Amino acid sequence: PSEKPFDRVLVLSMALKGDIETGLSIGDVEQDSLVLSTICWLSELLGEPSIQRPTTLTVEFAHDQVGDVVRKDSTVTNSIQPYSLSARISAQTVRDSRLNEVWSELLQQRGREVYIRPISSYIDPVKQVLSFATISDQSALQRDELVVGYIPKDGEAVINPDGPLRYNSREWSQDDGLIVIALD
Repeated sequence: PSEKPFDRVLVLSMALKGDIETGLSIGDVEQDSLVLSTICWLSELLGEPSIQRPTTLTVEFAHDQVGDVVRKDSTVTNSIQPYSLSARISAQTVRDSRLNEVWSELLQQRGREVYIRPISSYIDPVKQVLSFATISDQSALQRDELVVGYIPKDGEAVINPDGPLRYNSREWSQDDGLIVIALD
């Protein structure tokens, strides 16, 4: 087909892990093998990447190493590694139990969530040259949001910028995004 029917695809390995009716389950290696074969099938189904309508493919893996290797493939946009993430959250919570409330708020279905929002929702990037600190402060006062970082148009996420990245005014691109913690 000339146009892709999907703009986002999510492959959750835990959904592939076992058979509820028979109670049979498979190990992590087999689970990642099923995910890899699903990626191949989806790549064939979706066809060549399209600039007009790119498909975001997010995949969950049991092993960090498999996720790291596959993430280098241009087919996979994001990889989720739940064991690694849950181990880090658990370790932080053990070190300081007060973080349990923070993680509960961020990871439950209701409450605040992390979003990437276009910079144009906050400022007019063509007319305004502002610092990250100014935008962050304005957002907190006007929207009750916490801006924790930004993603430049063609760059990697900058979390909790400090020094010049935080306080120096800069020209923002229409395609830059702000990383915010907000209710909606």
